[in-house]
Amino acid sequence: MKRLFLAFSCLCALMMAAQTPDTTATLSDPTADTYGSVTEERFVPTDTNFEELDLMHGQRPPLPPEARGKFKGRLACDILLALLALGAGAAAWWTRRTLLQAQAATHAELDNLHHNMQQLANEASDQIAVLQQRVATLEQRQAHPLPTKSVATSEPTEPRQTQPTTLYLAKADGNGRFTRVSRQFELGNSLFALTTTDGEHGSFAVIDHRDVHRFALMMPTENLTRACEGQSIQVSAGMTRIVTDREGEALCERGQWRVVTKALIHYEA
Repeated sequence: MKRLFLAFSCLCALMMAAQTPDTTATLSDPTADTYGSVTEERFVPTDTNFEELDLMHGQRPPLPPEARGKFKGRLACDILLALLALGAGAAAWWTRRTLLQAQAATHAELDNLHHNMQQLANEASDQIAVLQQRVATLEQRQAHPLPTKSVATSEPTEPRQTQPTTLYLAKADGNGRFTRVSRQFELGNSLFALTTTDGEHGSFAVIDHRDVHRFALMMPTENLTRACEGQSIQVSAGMTRIVTDREGEALCERGQWRVVTKALIHYEA
């Protein structure tokens, strides 16, 4: 800004100088009457040097036409240079301002990205801890297996299933088919609990478990919307719990469970 002000000041000074008219001295009689309309005529010899006479009276002789043209040309060049300097200074200031704004926007994006990466790292650390606990539990079960009952040689034909059975389902794909079915709860895979009495029809709901809710709410569009419906369930920011208002219906086709009616859910903070 200081450079712009200096260039502008120089430009103003040059323009004022250009507007000042050239004054040429005229020969006058120093003894002329101050009030006068009538002056006394004096004898001036024919060999008088008027230029020396003007210098004696402190008056500047007129500039020749060539010198006056050079002076105007030099003044125009100075004004043009001042305008160029002013334009260059303005362009430099605008470029620096744009660069500073871009740098500030980049820093803000980097800070936001760092915050998101830190949050994802914390969530991944929690999931790893849960998985390690589950692996330790499975290793303990393998080290101490349960005793098996002896099976008779001739087994009667199993009657049609009448007791309710609970199956644990993973997320559904684009066709509404659950991608994984297990008889045991698997943290990180199991999202829904399905209850069936005939092995063909069943009702399902979101598993009421804190870790399951946190995992499902990380990507609700991928994990929930293909098997559930509700008001604005695609947006889960700030929510920590999933409540099933109405169970969904599923049908087993060729050994694979498919969504017939979506479950109705809502989120709570």
